[in-house]
Amino acid sequence: MKNFLSVLAVIIVSGALAGGVFYYLAEKKIEDSKDSLASQIDNLNKKVEGDTIEDDSKVTEDANQDIGSNGNQNSNVNNNSNSNTNVNTNSSNQNLSLANLRSATYTIDGASYTLVNGVYEKGTKQVYIDTTYVGYNSTNQDQVAIIIKSTNDDKAIFRHLVVMSAKDGKPKQIAEKLLGDKLLVRGLTMNASTISVRELTYAASDPEGKPSIDKTYIYKLNTDKLVLQ
Repeated sequence: MKNFLSVLAVIIVSGALAGGVFYYLAEKKIEDSKDSLASQIDNLNKKVEGDTIEDDSKVTEDANQDIGSNGNQNSNVNNNSNSNTNVNTNSSNQNLSLANLRSATYTIDGASYTLVNGVYEKGTKQVYIDTTYVGYNSTNQDQVAIIIKSTNDDKAIFRHLVVMSAKDGKPKQIAEKLLGDKLLVRGLTMNASTISVRELTYAASDPEGKPSIDKTYIYKLNTDKLVLQ
């Protein structure tokens, strides 16, 4: 009887120890699984955050290759297709630096938009600067001509010719002119009050994305207005 009780005690103690070991291993596996899941979630969040930043960067740098479909253009143009396309992107006036222009406030279609890293975006409305062509005034370092793009509900991309001044210590818009949405800008220069904009536009038979008309439009800055010559 005594031997039986001893054996029974050993069995009970062994079972308790085995149960404790099993419980410890089970808890450790659960904790390891939690850590692994947390790590996966953290990596996923980082990836999503990275993709969002990349998408924002794509919007900020914008699709400089974008283009509208066939459409009519202004009829008053200078037909000099061999115009100089070199762009003066240097200015001694740091108030008109690209960094400052990318955070300036622009008035487009009667509404004001302050850009952040070159972009304003709210709902379907986007306003952003195209720094592919920047025309610093060759005779007046306080002025620069730039292209601002805007979108609306139908996703058309409109180009606006904008003249900025820095007489007050920061970029300030002094004139704006809608160029249209059926074009590509391929050159921009400013000399005194004369601005030259080289554009690719559509002939009636041109397929979408392949405009064949290469013309230069001349605008005159008249106080706060841009007048097509």
